[in-house]
Amino acid sequence: MRLAILADIHGNLPALEAVLPAIERAQPDYVVLDGDLINGTPFSGEVVDLVRKLEWVVVRGNHEFYYLDFGTERAAPGTEDPERWGQLHWLVERMRPDQGAYLAMLPDVRTFYFPARSHCALPTACLAKTASVFPIVRKMPRSHPKLNMWKSPR
Repeated sequence: MRLAILADIHGNLPALEAVLPAIERAQPDYVVLDGDLINGTPFSGEVVDLVRKLEWVVVRGNHEFYYLDFGTERAAPGTEDPERWGQLHWLVERMRPDQGAYLAMLPDVRTFYFPARSHCALPTACLAKTASVFPIVRKMPRSHPKLNMWKSPR
């Protein structure tokens, strides 16, 4: 079984789009996304929308919990402080309800059972020990047209 495993996208849509052709070429049996789709960055909502369309196996990460728990008794201490947690406040103001509902329905753990091998669960590093995991992208591209907005003015 061939798995493509991605993690910690943190709302970086250009980076996610950059790896899609490599994933397509590799033709994995499954694409597994090990949490942290979002962050207080401009493309977090678009990342959620794209991942929903791709129907990948997704596990909720700590950044999803920061978003989902914001303003509740489960919130991380201090998250009400916009000076310290400004990115989270920014994200909460911009995510659509349907995107939040998708994140709320993600599992915290996915367990994989491989024939003739012990099972393992994400989030952990056990997949590399129990399955053939092929690196399909060794180095992320340094530039992408959508990243031009991040360049500082000269």
